[in-house]
Amino acid sequence: MFFKEIWALAWKNLGRNMIRTFITVLAVGGSLFFAIILINETTGSYRKMIDQGVRSGSGHIGIYQKGFLEDRLMGQSFVIGDLLEEIQKIAGVKEILPHLQFSSLAQSAYASREALLMGVLPAREAQINPYVQKLSAGRFLRDEDNTQAVIGSELARELKVDVGNSFIMKVQGKNGVLQSERFYVVGIIKSGIKNVDNYLVMAHLSQVQKITQFVGEAHELSVLLQSASLVESAYSAIKPLISKRPNLEAVSWKEAMPKISNAIRLSYTYFRLIIFFLVVIVGVGIINTFLMSVLERSREFGILMSIGTPPGFLIWLVITEAFFNGIMGVMVGLILGSAGTYYLIVHGLDLSIVLKDGREYGGVFFDSLIRADWNIPSMIFLSIFFILICIGASLYPAWKAGRVNPIEVLR
Repeated sequence: MFFKEIWALAWKNLGRNMIRTFITVLAVGGSLFFAIILINETTGSYRKMIDQGVRSGSGHIGIYQKGFLEDRLMGQSFVIGDLLEEIQKIAGVKEILPHLQFSSLAQSAYASREALLMGVLPAREAQINPYVQKLSAGRFLRDEDNTQAVIGSELARELKVDVGNSFIMKVQGKNGVLQSERFYVVGIIKSGIKNVDNYLVMAHLSQVQKITQFVGEAHELSVLLQSASLVESAYSAIKPLISKRPNLEAVSWKEAMPKISNAIRLSYTYFRLIIFFLVVIVGVGIINTFLMSVLERSREFGILMSIGTPPGFLIWLVITEAFFNGIMGVMVGLILGSAGTYYLIVHGLDLSIVLKDGREYGGVFFDSLIRADWNIPSMIFLSIFFILICIGASLYPAWKAGRVNPIEVLR
């Protein structure tokens, strides 16, 4: 076949009707621009959601006694032993946060409120936990602290305590006896998360273990990785370590935080539906444009066929024109989409009008400023996909061009 002639003629034909070419390129480029902005903004918001969730909760991988996530009973703890050191040696592990938590009663001279007492290792927690940046007063815990505590802002308000004040924590110990301990407030957290602000009391892990007689034990080991992409490899390395303890299980963040995982899956379902509608709109537009082009050039095609041009030449000519339109549209979409994504990475999308003070979902707080993040594989896929849509949408007009009857169109 005459590929050189087809390519040269197809490129020349694009310039013969600049308005039609411009509209087609604009439709493809605009749709791709919108799709790129949507996928990169979605990628950025959900990567931040996952990051916030794993740093304040389960980690990328959580280690629990079997049944803890369903029941969350006080007695479902386990001895930490040498697990911390063994897991820390695994490639890609950034930090491990042990947590020991109990339903308890916080009591001051003015009020008594239900609370969640959580034991943490301050030095480790301070580097990871996003609540450290949410302190509205005071400071976070230090390794040398014993009877110091950081509490939620709403709990502090209800107890009428401030930094420097003390309150009593009452919690049931391992032996079933109610234990009491006085703590001094060194910091107040205002996270925007209801369960944190209303109930959380954080204290040194060793002190909580001592009060409750759960010495050397934890309810959770949150394993933080260098990247979420390392979950599978780290999970495979952790499983043999905990196989010696049949009562333990390793759980990925998707299982430990099902609300966030389901929200991400639902969001991507919506994204696919939006892309589907974009494809339908672009596809119908391209079919219409090229059908008009074929009808307008019916006489030209008739002349070509009357002098011996094979139908295949005309078919490939129309398909090649669509391919060029697709390439130009994709280039425009990629340039605009990349520029828009860069702007949203640097400046973000401010939704403070809709979400004045941010929003909580699944126990994770979202700022009203949402930043995008690059999703290069999806951008490449969408670019190729839109080119294929252009080619696919041109097949019927191309078939019509190849079936032009020279006698009828030249009559």
